[in-house]
Amino acid sequence: MEIRGNQICLKMMSISDIEDSIRWFTVDKEWMNWDAPWEKDEVFDADDYRKRKLHLIETRIFTDFEPRLEIYYQDIHIGWVNRYFINDSFEFDSNGKDIAIGIVIVDPKYRNMGLGYDTYHAYTNFIKTLGYTKVYTQTWSGNIPMINLAHKAGFHLINRIKNCRMVDGVLYDGLTYVKGLS
Repeated sequence: MEIRGNQICLKMMSISDIEDSIRWFTVDKEWMNWDAPWEKDEVFDADDYRKRKLHLIETRIFTDFEPRLEIYYQDIHIGWVNRYFINDSFEFDSNGKDIAIGIVIVDPKYRNMGLGYDTYHAYTNFIKTLGYTKVYTQTWSGNIPMINLAHKAGFHLINRIKNCRMVDGVLYDGLTYVKGLS
């Protein structure tokens, strides 16, 4: 499965993507300052990750709605977009009925080029084909680039949880945005 945007291509993870992901979780970690930085000190087991991803690739059923797709720009693997489910309280819930998406473009040199917008646009169009009428995205109030991207991509703030995220000793709000897929 491939989802094409104007500049990007979203693909299911392949074996060659695994080592990139391991490097991103162990060496090239600047992106962790933006994507849930309160989790960046969690232990990452590269061998376990490699085994799990290989198993996923070997046993995948191509009709599955993959929880993560890899982002490619000019045949360069630059990050991923993921989906997860949330409940009526906007909390992660594998049994939730609403879908939320997130994006990571790992290398800063690929940011501010419209690739995040293109990814959100292509992915939300795909999600619409699955019958969803709205999609959510979540971030924290210190992630100004993501807030700007959410607005540019047509998302609207619908929930703010005050002072729920601590980053470098400072409290930030948790933000949930929604976009109608009409």
